[in-house]
Amino acid sequence: MTVLLSVDTAWHEQLGELFPHAPATRDRFIRDAKARWQTGLENAHLQAGYLILAARATGLSVGPMSGFDRTGVDKEFFNGRERASFLVLNFGYPGAAAWKHPRLPRLSTHEVLDVASCDGPSAGKETHAAVHMTATGTVQ
Repeated sequence: MTVLLSVDTAWHEQLGELFPHAPATRDRFIRDAKARWQTGLENAHLQAGYLILAARATGLSVGPMSGFDRTGVDKEFFNGRERASFLVLNFGYPGAAAWKHPRLPRLSTHEVLDVASCDGPSAGKETHAAVHMTATGTVQ
């Protein structure tokens, strides 16, 4: 099964219902299209991660793909709708000899993550850390 994931480009219109304690938030995203897109895309990727984990927990294999012709896909599937594709997922149960090649190498945790302590005013009371993950990093 192939699934096309998309971002609702008008997600901010739901903030009155979903985030009623801060009504000004919607107005901020109306004024700042770049922040609206970035926030929507970041949250969509988080949800995609949950979907992938859930599918794999049921025994499915999942093959996420980016780098496709988003403009063409959006025109074909979302023409005139407030949607923008960002990821294609292939789901399935692999056959007995599905993997023709061994798994590609992975970077070590130390190569991918850079964790630094925070010495702010609450240091010692709570644990704070800044984590940097490389864009190509896949932890073993």
